[in-house]
Amino acid sequence: MTDPAQHSDPHPADAESEKTPDTPAAADTAAEIDAAMRASIGDSSSEPSAAPASASSADDGGSNLEDEIAAALAGVDLMALADEPAPPAGTRINLQDGRRTRTGTVVLIRDGDVMVEFGPKRQGVCPLSQFSEPPAIGSDQEFLVERLDAEGLFVLSVPGAVQKADWGSLEVGQTVEGRVTGVNKGGLEVEVSHHTGFMPAGQIDIRHIPDISVMLGEKISCRVTQLDKKRDRLVLSRRVVLEEERAANAEKILAELQPGQRRTVVVTSVQQYGAFADLGGVDGLIHVTELAHERVRDPGDVVKVGDTLDVVVTKIDTSGEQTKIGLSRKAVLSDPRSEIMNTLEAGATVAGTVRKIADFGAFLEISEGVEGLLHISEVSHRRIDRLDRELRVGEVVQVKILSIDADRGRISLSKKALEERPASEKGRGGRDDGASAARPEDPIMKKLRAKFSGDLKGGLG
Repeated sequence: MTDPAQHSDPHPADAESEKTPDTPAAADTAAEIDAAMRASIGDSSSEPSAAPASASSADDGGSNLEDEIAAALAGVDLMALADEPAPPAGTRINLQDGRRTRTGTVVLIRDGDVMVEFGPKRQGVCPLSQFSEPPAIGSDQEFLVERLDAEGLFVLSVPGAVQKADWGSLEVGQTVEGRVTGVNKGGLEVEVSHHTGFMPAGQIDIRHIPDISVMLGEKISCRVTQLDKKRDRLVLSRRVVLEEERAANAEKILAELQPGQRRTVVVTSVQQYGAFADLGGVDGLIHVTELAHERVRDPGDVVKVGDTLDVVVTKIDTSGEQTKIGLSRKAVLSDPRSEIMNTLEAGATVAGTVRKIADFGAFLEISEGVEGLLHISEVSHRRIDRLDRELRVGEVVQVKILSIDADRGRISLSKKALEERPASEKGRGGRDDGASAARPEDPIMKKLRAKFSGDLKGGLG
């Protein structure tokens, strides 16, 4: 409690100015400051108890409080001390994009914050939301030191974690969350901490996005690549973040991946021979023959870039420099061919649409996704040299099912089986009424019969 007598002093300033550092009060104050400053810079060479003696023995005219502070801070960077105290001896310090990174021990988790200790006098706090799962108490973790708060605690973040942007502490290399607010010819406009940053089109994604306007209004994680606060210039990259995530996941996915596994993938590219799909860190190929059970002529008719599909891993080839992964989409789809083929019977008459004509025959679609082969020898009873003179693509013809091979998915068809055989060929298979037709006389036998058609005589003469 304040002494009332002090308020009655008409010249308190004069009285205060008459105090000198050799008084006990001044000596104690100087000693406390000296001890505090030495402790803040990790200087243990001098004991705090030595300060009073040093202060009492100092010359009254040349020793004051400022001298004590200056002596205590000799060789210390005041700006660095004010912004971030020097670390204790032995603390490992790395640099990541010009920012301090250090290892600390998790000591407490409370109210959404993780309390971290770097030493007996160095503590920090990191948001729990930056961890994929709560860290174990007592575990050592790597942290980025953002700043020193008013209470002397380090404000920390997890390296690579998305942080709530603060323009005052924003730095190159930080991963922050922004919202896409505009689109221009060169890229996106992204709002970060109430400032508009620019993201070039080539830095939006790992792969080309045909229409970047689909990103409007989206919240995205991005990396600060250029920053000039004086000119209010901010350049961002989402691609860098995606590449890091992809690289981190690739090794884990390859270690877990096995043939026969069912996976969810995203189509990243469509080619003539199939589609490439991302498994979350590595790409696999869905060959055109594995896109669907029916014949696929253009993979773009079946899948599009950005489609999410369920697939089955068919093969993993690690023999080359680059791992090759085969995927199958049709393996997770029900086969309509099998269901329809189970309803068909040999000997049945069906209508088929000519889909393709080859030298050896024509393929007819007899049901959706189910085709059969009409061999050239089964088109007509007469000899045919060119099938395209008999059939046209798109033409519907009546055919008879000769055989069904469900295991191989093959159906044999015949058109001539539904046509009446010419009269000249009926004898080869029998008359319609079951009577046998006379076989045409062989020309050689006919000549021999004509030659020896007269009376034959025996004897030698």
